[in-house]
Amino acid sequence: MKKEIANHKRSCAALKPPPPPPPPPRQDTNIVYNRGGSGRKHSENTSLRDQLRQVRQESDDYKNKIQVLTNQINELHTRKSKKKK
Repeated sequence: MKKEIANHKRSCAALKPPPPPPPPPRQDTNIVYNRGGSGRKHSENTSLRDQLRQVRQESDDYKNKIQVLTNQINELHTRKSKKKK
């Protein structure tokens, strides 16, 4: 009898907790989440692509800043060396 109760508890759908509700859709996309997860996966990939695009843009901006500062330092060194002569 105990084995039957244990088997019933493992297999009974009424005793299992319901699946969690899908997360709300993102504001910047028109994708609705599907229960199968395909919509969620697409939205996550879109979000990751957006994040990657943003990081690349920030990286380019920092590279440009570094180049400008390097040029300014080189110009200062050049001026300083000309004054010594």
